[in-house]
Amino acid sequence: MRERVIENYLVQSVKKVGGMCIKMEPRYNVGIPDRLVIHKGTCIFAEVKALGGKPTEKQLRYHSQLRERGVGVCVIDSKEKVDFFIRLLTENDSEL
Repeated sequence: MRERVIENYLVQSVKKVGGMCIKMEPRYNVGIPDRLVIHKGTCIFAEVKALGGKPTEKQLRYHSQLRERGVGVCVIDSKEKVDFFIRLLTENDSEL
């Protein structure tokens, strides 16, 4: 499945539960995750990949820097992972 399809599904799914899914601009921040998801006080970055895709080394370094600062980052490569992410987001807003 293509990355764009999964990303669109993520955006639609987040909007359905009343959240925002902001597209991040990598022009000045190479490696920044694709999306910032905001829902009921929870902010978490989402790196979207095609099915089976893995983050690049630059992306992994950026993810690590975000996590060191207490910010959540997840990698999503399927509609099933989007559904799981949405369940976590809506069931336990502070657990991400």
